[in-house]
Parts: sequence; structure tokens; C-alpha cells
Amino acid sequence: KVSENPIEISEKTLQLSFSRESWVEIRDSKKKVIFSKTNTKGTEQVIKGMPPLYLVIGNASGVSLTYNGKGVDLTPYTRKVDDVARFSLE
Repeated sequence: KVSENPIEISEKTLQLSFSRESWVEIRDSKKKVIFSKTNTKGTEQVIKGMPPLYLVIGNASGVSLTYNGKGVDLTPYTRKVDDVARFSLE
């Protein structure tokens, strides 16, 4: 039997879909870069990491993000000036 301890922190899954070219940098709970890449239009990435996860996404308006199966709206984190989103996910 697998014990389900709610205090136990486990890896979370991020799924990113790109409708335009976009660069992404993701850091884990230790602030270590676990993903850093320019992604081409029409591609997807799935990244696993220990939360909190710190994200910086360029051309954020062209990125669709799902975190542990739930959609994340990037709009509140995106600066209109340069279309860069900076935020963290627990």
C-alpha cells in the first residue's frame, strides 16, 4: 500500500504548448535551472520539478500552460511592454 502523506512534497508537472516562438526558463525550489530553451511554434514541452517553480516566459501571449492538469492564465503575470511573464507556482 502506498502511503499518501499530504505533507510530502512531490514533483509537479508543467505542460507548455507554443503557438509562437517563445523562450522559457524554469527554476526549481533550489533555484536551480531545470529547463531553459527557445521553443518553436507548434511544439510542446513537459517538465517535472520540485515546487515552488519559478518561471520566466518570453512571448507569453503565445504560450499555453497547464500545471498538474489545471490551466494557468498567464495574463496577470505578463507585462504588456515586452510580453514577458514572471511568476512562481507552488
